[in-house]
Amino acid sequence: MKLYRVISLFIISFLLTYVGVAQDVMSGCVSIDFEAINGEPVFDGMVVSDQYFENFGLTFSLEDGTSPLIAQVGPPTTAFGGPGGGFNGSDTPAPGVNIGQFFLTDDGVLGGLTSPALILDFVNPLDSIAGCILDIDFDETFIMHARDIDGNVLLADTIRAGDPGTGDGALSCWGFNLEGCEGAIYSLRMEGTRESPGAFGLGVDFLSFCLSGIDLVNNIVPIVQNTFCDLENGSITLTNQVGTPLTYSIDGINFQESNVFENLGPGAYTIFVMNEEGCTGQIDLPILVDVPLNTDDLVIEQTTCGESNGSLFVLSNGESGNLYSLDGINYQEGQLFSDLSPGDYTLTKVDQYGCDYFESFTIAPSLLPSLDLVTAVDEYCSLSDGIIEVAGTPSSGVASYSLNGSEYQEQSIFEELSAGNYTVSMTDSDSCILTLNIMLDNIGNVLIEEVTITEPTCEVREGSISIIASGGIGELQYTIDEGEYQDIGLFESVEPGMHTITVQDATGCNINETIEIAVPDCPVFIPNIFCPSCGDGENAVFTINTTRLYDVQILDFEIYDRWGNLIFKSGNDSVRNGSIFWDGTFDGIAAEIGVYAYRINILHENGQEDVLHGDITLLR
Repeated sequence: MKLYRVISLFIISFLLTYVGVAQDVMSGCVSIDFEAINGEPVFDGMVVSDQYFENFGLTFSLEDGTSPLIAQVGPPTTAFGGPGGGFNGSDTPAPGVNIGQFFLTDDGVLGGLTSPALILDFVNPLDSIAGCILDIDFDETFIMHARDIDGNVLLADTIRAGDPGTGDGALSCWGFNLEGCEGAIYSLRMEGTRESPGAFGLGVDFLSFCLSGIDLVNNIVPIVQNTFCDLENGSITLTNQVGTPLTYSIDGINFQESNVFENLGPGAYTIFVMNEEGCTGQIDLPILVDVPLNTDDLVIEQTTCGESNGSLFVLSNGESGNLYSLDGINYQEGQLFSDLSPGDYTLTKVDQYGCDYFESFTIAPSLLPSLDLVTAVDEYCSLSDGIIEVAGTPSSGVASYSLNGSEYQEQSIFEELSAGNYTVSMTDSDSCILTLNIMLDNIGNVLIEEVTITEPTCEVREGSISIIASGGIGELQYTIDEGEYQDIGLFESVEPGMHTITVQDATGCNINETIEIAVPDCPVFIPNIFCPSCGDGENAVFTINTTRLYDVQILDFEIYDRWGNLIFKSGNDSVRNGSIFWDGTFDGIAAEIGVYAYRINILHENGQEDVLHGDITLLR
């Protein structure tokens, strides 16, 4: 019969558990992975022929009369990988495919479209044989024939590129298995060809063969229940997946139809399986002591920042109904213990069967961090030259510092600070955070406490400024508008306008104050009668006047007759210049005696603008 590849993969997976072991006595099976031959190291290019004959009755040869060779994974390319080394590199399996360091190849030459067929001859007949071919890709085809003692083909299998499990650097496994428990396979022939242009080489690994009993073993799925609570309550249950009637024995002598063995203590057990024809197989199974609590189940978080913040979390491994305690008195269903202080603890676990398990652990203390003030230099003279320096001891790692929530830095000094309240924070690798509140004063500052202004009047043009100041270092001096300094804070005969007062101490620390001396709003005098021809020289023209110390700018000066006609217009000069007046004429001719209207727009020295209007009487 020809086994489907899924069965061959099951055989391979069973036998690969013994990779590196030349012989496996379980069920009369042998596995070869070519990492060593009879316990001796192998090397690249080593000839393989009859080294396995003495122990297993097995010889290797090529159909052209030569012998196959050992190849090593990686360059140079001798078996697979293609001229360019393949996608995975010269003689390199695909990622995730582990074949060790060595495998079997044909003649060690990568070339042509065929290679000499690989022949395995057995002195003793086999019941089963399996193996894996490396790197079936492009248009390659591999044919395996299991032959009897006369060379007749008993079983055949063909693997082509593109079949499931093939590909660049892949491990494509196959297997043969005869029915019953009598061996009849005496040789195996493996032949490969390539149809597309390129180079060909045969790579083989993980050969395995069994003399008898493999059918029985492969059809059994064992389920082992380990012992617990220090009792002999382990069990082994054997599930027959084929359905052929089987009997079972735990001593090889007494067989039973029941597939369950109970009340077993810890130890190694050999279970014998027998079918109706008397074929037997055996499975070695251990029963362990099930200890559902060990150090791997404890997730411990140590304390940080010198606090009692350690914790323990117990992994349940899917169990339910457990109770946990740290003092053996108070039990809880929850698996988390938090806020633990440093010290030694013993965890007690009571499982669903009432069994007690114990495991000790330690919560280690952590370093208490500290943060201290080294220097606090107050700001001087409002120059933003204050300094704060701190020193911190972290709980772990390196400390970093922040001022008023700024980004953390390793430097513990902060400069160019103004007066005010500050908060310095320190953190470390454990995210411990400490804070210090620090206040910086403004020292040496000069303060202007009082300013007294004597405003000028319409009769006295200049005012005065008196300054009362304090603070600073040494004697204070005063100046106005960057003039010479004086020892007193009184400035007299100050013209109206904006003035800057500076007060300075002996170190040059100063303060400026801008003070305005207001211009008084002085009256403007307007006559109601004028007489150009009266001859006395007074009131000969119509104009306006103000006090002698101040001036008024005449912006517009307009005269209208009784019918509203504009008969005179002037402006844009000061009263003090006396250039703007009406002499009682219109177009060079004396105007008629009578009452005229005026409109005069003026600008005071303090910037105030007024419009004056009324009547003026012209006499002759």
